Amino acid sequence: MDQPQEMLLEAGPAPAAQPSESAALEHNNRGARLHLAGEIEAAIVEYQAALQIDPNYATALNNLGFLLSQRGQWAEAVNLLESALRADPRRSMAWTNLGNARLALGDVAAALEAHERAAHSDPNNVVAWDNLGRLLLSLNRPAAAELAFRSALAAAPTQVDLIVRLGTALAVQQRSNEALACFNRALELDPRHAAAWGQLGAVLFMRQDLGSAAEALVRALQFNPRDVTARRHLALVYLARGKNDEAAAAFEENLAINPNATADRIDLAILWLAKGRLADAARGLAEALTAEPENTRAEFHLGLAWLQMGEVAAGQTILDKIACGPHPKYAGMARQILQQQPNL
Repeated sequence: MDQPQEMLLEAGPAPAAQPSESAALEHNNRGARLHLAGEIEAAIVEYQAALQIDPNYATALNNLGFLLSQRGQWAEAVNLLESALRADPRRSMAWTNLGNARLALGDVAAALEAHERAAHSDPNNVVAWDNLGRLLLSLNRPAAAELAFRSALAAAPTQVDLIVRLGTALAVQQRSNEALACFNRALELDPRHAAAWGQLGAVLFMRQDLGSAAEALVRALQFNPRDVTARRHLALVYLARGKNDEAAAAFEENLAINPNATADRIDLAILWLAKGRLADAARGLAEALTAEPENTRAEFHLGLAWLQMGEVAAGQTILDKIACGPHPKYAGMARQILQQQPNL
């Protein structure tokens, strides 16, 4: 699920109209122009010049904090953004930037609090509501995320990304009809929107409308060939339709893009096992277990692969462990297979 990523840069008035403060404004706005042009070191000089004139200039503090966040200097960014908010606690932009910096540092609770403050400080701040919704969705709070996305759409009703994210929140709540309406609305506004096609295909797959799901997912990949989520859903559609060769090819394409896609590696290995490619299956399952040592599904099929390869002791050891384990489905299947083995 997407996590918040948007950040905000400000150009704006100095706190008052004194000559020194006008100079601070000029330095900040010059820094903002340089920042947007990608001249980062020069922008830092200008922001720092503004802060030398007025150390409590919230706009410059926010902008420099934003810039350091972009460079991955998260702790320094947090200090600057907190200083901006001490100077002016109502700054929605600074709250949003602070939320993203806190999230990057792994402080989810503080990030959520900051994003909530950002949204409620300025109900028309679309990015603030969007960031809040995306964080809530990643925390498996889809109902709260839905409210955040609806608040964002109240200010920007035709923003396609927001419509897609609202549809995703609805789909997670099993409200598939409403979700489909969102994705279709997004595609009316932008027929080439890859994420809308991908999410549409995923919901159609959940509804077992496999033909329409495949068409939507193929369209998603036409517009974004590196969308591994859409390709995984397409592979699962192929599996459900008995098109195992097409499914295997899709899993292989995903692994070429993302070798860490453990679920795809396991599914591909199971397909190889069914096709009698035992050594390939065992290797793939062993690699998956290196990444996820407690994955019972991978362990079970690795045990089967060893048995079929004639490595009976190794296969039985794995299945014995699963038979005594906490997963009823695989424990039962493991016991059944062990009972069928000779000399046990």
